[in-house]
Amino acid sequence: EDIYVHVADIVYLNNHFYGNASKIIEYDDRGKCTGKELSWYAQKTMDTAPVGRMVNKVCFAPAGENLMFYNFPDTVYFINTDYEFVAKRSMM
Repeated sequence: EDIYVHVADIVYLNNHFYGNASKIIEYDDRGKCTGKELSWYAQKTMDTAPVGRMVNKVCFAPAGENLMFYNFPDTVYFINTDYEFVAKRSMM
């Protein structure tokens, strides 16, 4: 998949780049793909993880040792660099 077909966010965390569009792709500090990916279209089962698509992602940023996603209008998700969902916060 061509990440540039969509509007993509790029962040830098712990010597890696993360590209976020329809999935998150990890790149090393030289821009080479590491093979780690997370598709937003995959179903999740953890209670902290979204089920189905996260179609209203309006923010993608590093947050300490994790990556943070704001899914408009009301939920913030945190994942670690192994793409495990570690926290979910409501913004009501």
